Amino acid sequence: MRKPLCLGMMIFAITLAPSQPSHAVDVPFAGTVASACALVIGTPGVFGVNGSANLLSSKIAGGLSGSVTATTTSSDFSVSVASPATFTLSPPGESGSASFVSTYQLSGATTAGETDESTSTSLNTGITVVGVDLEATRNTGNYTAGIYEAAVTVTCE
Repeated sequence: MRKPLCLGMMIFAITLAPSQPSHAVDVPFAGTVASACALVIGTPGVFGVNGSANLLSSKIAGGLSGSVTATTTSSDFSVSVASPATFTLSPPGESGSASFVSTYQLSGATTAGETDESTSTSLNTGITVVGVDLEATRNTGNYTAGIYEAAVTVTCE
């Protein structure tokens, strides 16, 4: 008879035993969002030639603006362009000099109409397309027939 009493006392003891308190812990998470501006070339520009063959321009018939995509993670950045000093490629024997003028336009997260190279424009956070134009005016005479290439520098800083 003792056994049933012991078993009953054990059940009673288990049910009366204090419950274990629940435990909770916090799991920390951390991360850093870097302030960054990335530039990716979209479309190379193309020169059109005027009828006098003394102007190469992306703004005239046959020309095409170049484009660069600027992606920013903060509004701490601005964009600007700088004209080249010379052609990177010109026909053999081409010895004339040219004056270069570049401009840009912005669309997307930041918008701006035609802006000259002496102006830096603040960028909003997000994706902005920078349309780039270049004109190369021959200082004297006409351009020699052949291929001409030049590069406008786009800076995000």
